[in-house]
This record gives sequence, structure tokens and C-alpha cells, in this order.
Amino acid sequence: MKVLLTAFEPFGGERINPAQLALQQLPQRLCGAEILRIELPVDFSLAAKQVIAALPQLQPDLVISLGQAGGRSAVTVERIAINYMCQPGKKGRFIDKNGTAAYFSTLPVEKMAAEGNKKAPTAVSNTAGTYVCNHVMYSVLQAIEKNHYPMQSGFIHVPYLPSQTEQKPNTPSMPLEKIVDALSACISAAVRAASNYTYIIECTDGTLYTGWTNDLQKRLLAHQTGDGAKYTKSHPAARIVYAESHLTKQEAMRREWQIKQLTHAEKLALAQGGEKR
Repeated sequence: MKVLLTAFEPFGGERINPAQLALQQLPQRLCGAEILRIELPVDFSLAAKQVIAALPQLQPDLVISLGQAGGRSAVTVERIAINYMCQPGKKGRFIDKNGTAAYFSTLPVEKMAAEGNKKAPTAVSNTAGTYVCNHVMYSVLQAIEKNHYPMQSGFIHVPYLPSQTEQKPNTPSMPLEKIVDALSACISAAVRAASNYTYIIECTDGTLYTGWTNDLQKRLLAHQTGDGAKYTKSHPAARIVYAESHLTKQEAMRREWQIKQLTHAEKLALAQGGEKR
């Protein structure tokens, strides 16, 4: 599974953007998913286009954009993006005059916020604003829908860093390490919710069993205790030797059928190639 993360450069007179710094510090993989990154300019005419252009090239399963929301005290997982854009000091307008009024995030926002909140204050937000953050969220969701891309997408805002509020009395902030921890938990929750795995189990007698699941460890335990499948009742499972993740149950089941058509030697060769997550 691949997760595309985006974040903005500093803007509004700030020398840093906590979303950009967090993007740079997030690990290369989360919950087994590969993390891809793009840094964006704070520009209505460029930011969304850069993300949309990358979708067919990178083919991510999840697209999660990050942005700064100065004044907020928590990491906030956005629920909705509206068809409206407004630059400070200028008249607002529709993002797409013929477009739908709004798009809801296709990510599991409640689960993400609940997991993030275990690491640092995190909540679901019902307003992504009307600036470039909202524009990117709306435009990316619209592009995914129009092009029928098999992707989920959404947006997460983060608070100021303490260094940004030294001259802003009574303005909330959050340390970068807390932001990174909360984002890691949010993204991991999204990955887990989207993951449907096709797997190969090696049995104690050396035979191989192929199946699909949305929880690898739970399914392995079921096979080991005789509750997983008829085959593993008489051929006890030893370990998972291969797994690959898919966005939908249907894709995982289709891949299960494909692997079952392989010979034992071909399955071993696939397993020796390592896990695809």
C-alpha cells in the first residue's frame, strides 16, 4: 500500500510551517505502507494541480494532505471541503462553478481522530476553511471522483509550533514531536482501515495456504488454533511468509484466486521476494 502525503511551504510571513516539518520527520513506512511525499506552494493556481498531476504517476492508495491551522489547539482531521475559495483581502468565488457544493473526506475521520488523540490532542473538524488547504482537499477529492481513481483522500490540519507563538500571546501551540506522533497515529489508522490483505501461510508440514483478511495477526492466530480454514485444521499454520495489501475486499479476493492458480514452486518464489505492504 502507498500513502501520498503533501504539506505546504511556509506562508503568511511565517519562516516555518509545522505541517512541512512534520512531513519531513514522518517515517518511510507506517503500518507497512510506503510513505510518498510532496511539498506544495501556498498557491491556488499551483498546489492542487501538483497533487492531481501526481495521482496517475504515483498511484497511491491514500492521499492525505497536511496544513497549518494557526489558532487551533489540536491536530484536526477534516471532515468536509466546500466549493469556495477566498484569499485574504479579496473577494471569494466558487472553486468550480459547476461543481458539487462539497466533498466529504473518504478517510475514516472518526477512527483517525480517536487514534491520534491517544498521542496528542486530536479531533474531527467540520471546517477546512476557504484558503488553499480547503482548495486542495476539494480539488483532489473531485479529481479522484471524476477519474474513478481507486483512492481515498482527506486533509489534516496541525497547530502552530511553540516558536511561532512567542509573539502571539494566548495563542495555542503544540511541540513538533507531538504533532508527528499524532499524525503517525492518524495515518496508521487510515492505513489499517483501508487494508485488505492477500497472504500465504507456511504450514508446519511445509505446505502453503493462501487466503485474504483485513487483520493478518488475528487471522494467523485463527489458523494456528484450528479456526481459520478447513485446510489448516489438518495442516497447522506456522507463519505468514507473504502478504500484500489492497484497498478493497474485492481486490484482495481476486488476488487470492490468482495466487491459488500458481504452483507450489511459484508461490515459494513469490514469498521469497518479500512482503508487499
